[in-house]
Amino acid sequence: MEMIFCPNCNKLTGYKRVIGFGTFFAVLLTAGLWLLAIPFYPKRCITCGLPKSDSVPWYRTWRMAFVLVVGVAVVAVVVYTLLPPRTSTPSQITLLGFYGNAHDARVHAAAIGFQLKDCKNLVDGYRTECNYVRQGDEKLTLVLWRDELETVWYYFGMSRYDKMRKELSAEYGVPRTVYGQQGGGSQDEWGSDSEGVFLSLSELSDHSGGLAFLQFSGTKFELPEVQKAERRLFGKRTAEVDSLEVTSGTLQGTLAVTTRCKAHSCADRYAMWTVDLTTGEAAGALADKSTVLVCLGDYGSAENLPQVLQSEIEEQSKEGFPSPKRILYVPQINRYQ
Repeated sequence: MEMIFCPNCNKLTGYKRVIGFGTFFAVLLTAGLWLLAIPFYPKRCITCGLPKSDSVPWYRTWRMAFVLVVGVAVVAVVVYTLLPPRTSTPSQITLLGFYGNAHDARVHAAAIGFQLKDCKNLVDGYRTECNYVRQGDEKLTLVLWRDELETVWYYFGMSRYDKMRKELSAEYGVPRTVYGQQGGGSQDEWGSDSEGVFLSLSELSDHSGGLAFLQFSGTKFELPEVQKAERRLFGKRTAEVDSLEVTSGTLQGTLAVTTRCKAHSCADRYAMWTVDLTTGEAAGALADKSTVLVCLGDYGSAENLPQVLQSEIEEQSKEGFPSPKRILYVPQINRYQ
């Protein structure tokens, strides 16, 4: 309380902040944050309620202004601290403006000044590789899966290396640094195959320049053949397979291999299926803590299953504890309940 002359009461009287039940409930409702507002309550005459600002000149209330500035600064710091850190969604990672599943990658390459050297079909019959050059020391290779961009290889001179690393770090955050790469160097990485996109930056082994590598793995998962095979193999349990968070895929010749598993616990919930993109033949497996359930699909017997699937079934069967998982072979998983 302050003793100030009140012009209304025409006498020296006390001035204080009034804190009632309204303030009490406000503190409860805001989990205590309202306490920061109490210093801004005006002091009033205890007799007539006249605000202090109407009783004394403005220059004698400098402490209120000081408290106001400090209070705003404290609130700003608290809000900034509570805000989540800036992150980039993996699917938004790009390189030189190239992005996953793009159908206009070749047009974009020409638009940013690259000149086409050659294009050729790869041995699997589904992918095309196109090579470009720009400014002598810049080389670009695009790998397209059925005209959708899958992989970008960008070679550039050493003078651009540090600048590119700073730009990528500013855009996508601090990278993971992996040591012991080819030539004994290190590699900076963003994203991952399980997230659908992987970006890396490394120095060439001869120290003549750098290589930025960008790969998108989502295109294979979205192929109609892969999705149709999943529904045919797993039937009523397809939704269960789709709920598994960690996804990856590879192409081995004409065989598309897709795996899914439970995050942080792949040994407990795991699914894998293969589909031959030429013949359409498919087979798969679904594993839990005790059993590996194998759908023979179009192969009829365990001996005829693709080798990659046979190897994974054997590996999954060893994950059981305290004893190996049992393996059950069925024509279709949706018939096994």
